[in-house]
Amino acid sequence: KITGTLSGQVLTDQNAERIGQTLQNVADLTAGLKESRARVDVVLAMLEKSSPVVEGSLKDLRYTLQSVARNIDSVTYNLESSSRNFNEFSRQIRESGKVRLFSGSHGYGDGEQRRDFVHVSDIVKVNLWAAGRTAPGIFNVGTGASQTFNDVAVATVNSCRAAEGKPALSLEAMVQQGLVEYVAFPEALKGKYQSFTQADLSKLRSAGYGDEFATVAEGVADYVQFLNGR
Repeated sequence: KITGTLSGQVLTDQNAERIGQTLQNVADLTAGLKESRARVDVVLAMLEKSSPVVEGSLKDLRYTLQSVARNIDSVTYNLESSSRNFNEFSRQIRESGKVRLFSGSHGYGDGEQRRDFVHVSDIVKVNLWAAGRTAPGIFNVGTGASQTFNDVAVATVNSCRAAEGKPALSLEAMVQQGLVEYVAFPEALKGKYQSFTQADLSKLRSAGYGDEFATVAEGVADYVQFLNGR
């Protein structure tokens, strides 16, 4: 019991209000914990009744994670490769005002080597779609349509030109103006270079994913706008 002067100093109206609020917070917290415990009990009861289902789901999850682990290096390599291509092109434009591509090789013309370039937003969309699925699986994520390095160069140059209010140019015009040039294919890469990649989306499509993927021109333009807005 607090009496006298100490009571007047400690149990002021303001402190009394704070103490009352603290006690109310404790009461609310206690009620919340009780409610959470009740929910946990319900979940545990459900798990006990459906343990075969849970075990099956865990098995599927384990298989999926193991598959991802086996393929993560190649996935990372392809994503980093796409990023390096654009970053390299944009660096070349900033430093020299032009883009340099490999000349023809392995049966492909100058700058005509092909890749399946996929925009990062499309990868996110597929992952969000997959997160809502119950059946496990490993799916290729790409556009399903390969495009040339010439396409990437044209998209990069024209997106940068558009940001400066300049009109778009054709590949031929870019080559004539020295904005795109071709360098000799490195001897060290002959016989080792992968000139064509394209994702097979048949499994992804048959599983129900129906959204379209951004083209190189759409993806590069979006990225350039993002960079200019930073």
